Amino acid sequence: MDLDLCFQAYRQGLATRKQLLAHGWDDNAITDALRAKSIERRRRRVYARGPRPPRAQYLLTNGRLDPAYLEEVREVMMSISDSAAVAGRTMCLLYGWDLLVEPTDVEVALPSGSWFDRPGITVTQLENRQIVKHRNGGFEPLACLSRVDTVLHCAVVLPLREAVAVADSAMRSKTVKLAELKKAVRDRHGKRGYRRMRKVIEWSDPECGSVLESAFRVLMLESGIIRPSSQQVLAGAGRVDFVWRDHRLVVECDGRRWHDPADARNTDRRRENALALGSWMLLRFSWAEIVHDPEYVVASVRTALQGWMHAAS
Repeated sequence: MDLDLCFQAYRQGLATRKQLLAHGWDDNAITDALRAKSIERRRRRVYARGPRPPRAQYLLTNGRLDPAYLEEVREVMMSISDSAAVAGRTMCLLYGWDLLVEPTDVEVALPSGSWFDRPGITVTQLENRQIVKHRNGGFEPLACLSRVDTVLHCAVVLPLREAVAVADSAMRSKTVKLAELKKAVRDRHGKRGYRRMRKVIEWSDPECGSVLESAFRVLMLESGIIRPSSQQVLAGAGRVDFVWRDHRLVVECDGRRWHDPADARNTDRRRENALALGSWMLLRFSWAEIVHDPEYVVASVRTALQGWMHAAS
């Protein structure tokens, strides 16, 4: 039995016990290979030719999924019921959508009434799931929630700011439209999670530029601050993240990957000068401030808005 040939035949490096038996193995051969460490058991009745590589620091980078995490998703799906579908944050990554928080487990959805509990897998139950086949790379397609169902599933199970970030990322990818999300929510009127889904879609923004901007918008709305316009073009300053035009206030969300490089600093300074010359107030907030110190961010925006109102009066 040629080990390499066998594991190439089944899902490019992974094989179930059933598949190994069909390829001419028997239980004794599997046991001997495990003892010899020529194969390893990844999950229940799922085997691999060698160890899985470690996960990358970020599971999604520039729309590309970490191969180690994808391999983990594939082995999970081979080890569980055929009725399961990849869902939640995991499905967002497979679709190439940016997340505010990346998953630690592999997230799957099962039909109502189905359940299991295994390490490294997060399970939710869903009714009326739309299951599609989705292919990543050259591997066999996986059973997954559709794009629209993924957004609405995340709307129900994730914290609000994460759920809004998912909706924004889906629309930013141009593979999901706001109109179809609104229709899907209307079709679920009266069903579990309807109000939460409606709120997430109402708070989402197809023009959003990043997950950090999503988090900032949710923070403003949760705090009762009037909703700003996003991704607006101002004379001399170009496109800005958020603007309260009536209050002459601009907010920029400085994500680590976009504003840290030295070559961005000159552009940022020129933008700040243009805004100052146009009598705009500019506030800039970092990832750490928006995500980990929201009270400071809210207080700063409130002070700026109130200061303008006092000056105008």
